[in-house]
Amino acid sequence: MKKKKLKLTWNIVDSKEANPPEKLYRGFLGMIVKGRFPFLVNEVKTVDPTGNTVQIRDKELSVPDHQGLSFETAGVLYDEPPMVLELRSDGCLELLSGFGRLHYFKKHGVTEYFADVVTFTHPVYKEPAKIKLNLTKSHQSYGIPNTDNTYSRGLDDFKRKSDDWKDKKKLRNHLEYITSNTDGEPSKTTKQLDSLIKRWYKRNSPFDNIRSLTGPLANKQSNLMGLPYGGLCNNSKDRKKPYYGKSGYNICRSTDIQYKITEIVNNFKDDPKNRKKTYLTAFIISANPNTLNDERKKYYHDVVLPVFEWMKKHVKLPVGFKVSDVIEFVGFHAQLMTPNLADGSRPTERGIVDMNGKIIIDYDETPDKVL
Repeated sequence: MKKKKLKLTWNIVDSKEANPPEKLYRGFLGMIVKGRFPFLVNEVKTVDPTGNTVQIRDKELSVPDHQGLSFETAGVLYDEPPMVLELRSDGCLELLSGFGRLHYFKKHGVTEYFADVVTFTHPVYKEPAKIKLNLTKSHQSYGIPNTDNTYSRGLDDFKRKSDDWKDKKKLRNHLEYITSNTDGEPSKTTKQLDSLIKRWYKRNSPFDNIRSLTGPLANKQSNLMGLPYGGLCNNSKDRKKPYYGKSGYNICRSTDIQYKITEIVNNFKDDPKNRKKTYLTAFIISANPNTLNDERKKYYHDVVLPVFEWMKKHVKLPVGFKVSDVIEFVGFHAQLMTPNLADGSRPTERGIVDMNGKIIIDYDETPDKVL
């Protein structure tokens, strides 16, 4: 049997009395409220002009029927923040807040509703507004608050649209702004903000000539160069990979090798007819171009060499084999991208380099293309 369409009655005047726009958005930067107007549900855009979703939370749709009970039993609750739509330059209305309600309306045949329609004085203000609009007390009470990934994407957007991200104080001010709710109340402690910024800077260097690397990005680079990573590659679906049957890791922390010694030795000992050497490639977190080579030397001498020395003393190998047969340090991932004018303006470092930045494995790929 066809489900009966839900008929909603609403009054914009009542809505404004309960939730006046001038009060709702007084802490928003660069957002102009055009007014509270009716709109046609099917005309609202949930993707941007390039086809990407405009939902800022991790889940495409979180608890979509969270207001269903109120609509069907109590009608419209005007004390709830209204939906918000952006009037884009192409004349379309793009959803900024109210994903659950929009889904509910489409599911139950509601064709028209009301929302606050806004524009922005500069693109840099749009993403923060979306994040703040989805950080209301209603969202948190329904169990669908923003996540750290949401805020990280907010910082990514800030980086794309403003050079201010290179200034740590301005970046922090921006993070404090997007993590405060519509009432201006902070949702993160100082310690949580510090942690978010620290993690974000690991993959976003303030230095233009530095390639920031994290584990996943280093793995991607190793894959492009045909170097093993993530342990022993023995999955049948990877048979065509140049590193199939080989073992390797990307390392960056002091404990990365220690935790893997047992696995490294076992890979070598388990099959006497096909002993597996493990190849190690390192990278520097939050690299600074002025101290990069010093950081590499320190990492090699403080982390890599002691493990090799420890293995020589404590790991018993089959007769005729040395530690160098079991494990090999390949070098460091290239991270200094300064153009070398004497080399056709190609990056100073490419592929894999030694502690002094000298190229060991020349893989000529621009950072933008690689990462």
